[in-house]
Amino acid sequence: MGVYEVARKNRKKAIRDSFWKLYKIKEINRITVSEIAELAGIHRVSFYRYYQDVYQVLEEIESELLNQLAELDLSQIDQIDGLTALGYQIFNLIRNNNDYLYILLKEQKDFEFKKKFYSFFEQKIQLLFQEEGTNNSSLQESMKKLTSHLIVECFISCATNKNLTFEDLETYILGIMSDGFYQTLANQFALKNIIKPS
Repeated sequence: MGVYEVARKNRKKAIRDSFWKLYKIKEINRITVSEIAELAGIHRVSFYRYYQDVYQVLEEIESELLNQLAELDLSQIDQIDGLTALGYQIFNLIRNNNDYLYILLKEQKDFEFKKKFYSFFEQKIQLLFQEEGTNNSSLQESMKKLTSHLIVECFISCATNKNLTFEDLETYILGIMSDGFYQTLANQFALKNIIKPS
């Protein structure tokens, strides 16, 4: 890569990094090109060599994250080892992009991105359920959606917490599936609860 290409790549990274610093503390409609340029140490006109406006910077970041999701290997999703491997990939993807995802999904609550992000998982969760016919009831569809949201929230919460590992998440989810919520917390994580079984 030549000197010009390196400088161009560094300038674009400076723009993205500067945009992201601002996006972490203010809404996108309050971010100006002038602020980004000043923070990046470039002229305002240089910004427009890379992006049309501030929204395009955000769209590029979101698109890259969604593309990473699309590249996940789903070929062995019907086997527990394949499902575990997929879970590990998702966990690492979220942890490696924690700075972006936490802001987009939790802090800024970018609803369009969140909808696309959750929609990806909803589509993949469908693959885990055996179809018993062509007509799924609205209750079944609602439960599939609820399941995908719970799984995504578990992944995001675990991957954004440095004290937790993928193995902790795996133990938690598989434990809940086989032993139930309270038994898993008590047996696997030594968390006793005050609820007495009926």
